[in-house]
Amino acid sequence: PAFFNLREIIDGEWVEAHFQPIVSLKRRCILGLEGLIRGIYPGSRTLISPIDLFHQAAVQNMELELDTLCRKKIMDDFRHIHAHSPDLILSINLDASLLEQGVAGSGHLRAQVAEMGLKPENIAIEIIESDVEDLKELQRFVQLFRSYGFLIALDDVGAGHSNLNRIPLIKPDILKID
Repeated sequence: PAFFNLREIIDGEWVEAHFQPIVSLKRRCILGLEGLIRGIYPGSRTLISPIDLFHQAAVQNMELELDTLCRKKIMDDFRHIHAHSPDLILSINLDASLLEQGVAGSGHLRAQVAEMGLKPENIAIEIIESDVEDLKELQRFVQLFRSYGFLIALDDVGAGHSNLNRIPLIKPDILKID
């Protein structure tokens, strides 16, 4: 991957939201949109892959800053879509390994959602594949955010680390099979 200055990208908010439809097999319709992010090289304005972007954030211990910016951008763009389609659900990714950095009770996500004029009932927190050591913290996070009205989704069910084992633990509202 080419060099990029992650601090410049975060400070300048050089990221853009992309949306992928979430389709219900049972209902045969689009239920919502998954918010995805791409970085932008400030000079050339070409895209930076999310793999490169988040790898660099991990290396520089900037995951929380990048995660906060990504959610902000995704929710800001989604609220315009939501104004025309209020029944759509926005699915936002959460790397469960971030829970071990104490994000569960910070209140930041709830504040972001309220600030954007969205409702927790229209937001699915998508727990993506990651190797989580503290399953009790994951369970506490899920219970807390479910009590706020958020939906809980598991992504890539059956693949990777332990999502099959997580189903009875967190009882997700949505199972995503890619």
